[in-house]
Amino acid sequence: MKKKKKIIIGLLIFSVVLIMIVLNMIKANKGEGGFSVGKGKTYSVEAKTIELLPIESTVIVAGRVEEVNKEDIILPSQVVIQEWLVEKGDVVKKGDTLLKIDLSTLKTELAQLQLSKEGQVLQMEKIQVASDISMINLQSAKALYDNLLITYTNNEALYSEGIISKSDLDASSKQLADALNQVTIAELNLAQGDTQAIENGNTSGIDIAIQQKRIEEINLNMNRVNEEISKLNKATTSPIDGIITQINVPAGTMATAMQAACTIVDSKELKIVANIREYDIKKIATGQKAMITGDAIKEDANIIATISYIDPIARKTVEGAKEETVITVELTIIEGATYLKPGYTTDCEITTEAKEQAIIASYEMFKEDKDGSKYVFVIDENNTLRRQPVTLGIISDFNAEIVEGLKVGDKVVINPSLILKEGVKVEIMPEEE
Repeated sequence: MKKKKKIIIGLLIFSVVLIMIVLNMIKANKGEGGFSVGKGKTYSVEAKTIELLPIESTVIVAGRVEEVNKEDIILPSQVVIQEWLVEKGDVVKKGDTLLKIDLSTLKTELAQLQLSKEGQVLQMEKIQVASDISMINLQSAKALYDNLLITYTNNEALYSEGIISKSDLDASSKQLADALNQVTIAELNLAQGDTQAIENGNTSGIDIAIQQKRIEEINLNMNRVNEEISKLNKATTSPIDGIITQINVPAGTMATAMQAACTIVDSKELKIVANIREYDIKKIATGQKAMITGDAIKEDANIIATISYIDPIARKTVEGAKEETVITVELTIIEGATYLKPGYTTDCEITTEAKEQAIIASYEMFKEDKDGSKYVFVIDENNTLRRQPVTLGIISDFNAEIVEGLKVGDKVVINPSLILKEGVKVEIMPEEE
């Protein structure tokens, strides 16, 4: 029984092989590809001739249009906005006044500081006058003594010559002695006043120094208030040409320090911000051009941008439930900016590599070895296949540049089947019109 079963199985296998051989012969006679049995079979194949053609490699990413110049009007300190001189949507020029603010509190503080400074200056002058009286008396007494000494010296000479009498000389001597006595008294008074001031801990010199410090402090506060008023006034003017896009603090209300009272956007200078996947970033470099399209952009619009900035740090983003690593890039618009508005979403087709003329092969020509290297089947002048390894350069969506392995004019098989191998004969099928 077992022997009979084996015979049946053998007959079935033989029948299958025989059928395959017959079918293969029929296909060979008709010029169709099939399993090759024996030699001299000709296979019908499609082929293309290698040409020099332009090629480019691109990366397509989503982007958004943003303003290059965007300024928030931030008031440096808390102040009440009295009136807005502009409305949302107004066009403004650099230096235009945008709003009026209530500076009455600061101006009152400045006036009070000025009055305090004047009072302190008067107090210092008073201290200086009181301190100077004793010194003035001493200086006057010394001046009188010096003059009388000169007079007495002259009188001595006159007396020796007999021009004046002894009584005149004695009178001059008495005046000189009295003057010297006044100098001594003035010196004692000045010394006594300084001693009392030191004992009381309240010298005129110290008082004057204290007053000077008080005046310096008032000056610092006045400078602070003046600077605050100046900064507030400057903050009420537009720093750029642009459009008012937002007013955040209504008139009559208090704007807190460092709060954006309004926002100004320069819509004439725009940029596109896009996120490049980690896989594609190695292809991206500054200066590369991109074609810009989008749902809100006219189909015939020609918008060109260049990559001007690549973020040095990658970051994580979440799209739906998927997390991926991206690098942010910025594109400067060099043509067609009038078609764009801030906030538009765009598609950016970035050209990473391009050549005007290159040896081009389509993907449908390639076969791949186990190690990943590519090869094609070249048809020689005898319509015989030659297995030809190729080295790829620029890769586009459907074609690849051949850096090595092919030349212009080579005929290469398209969509080679598994039965094709080096050395077999082929017949090139006519191209369908």
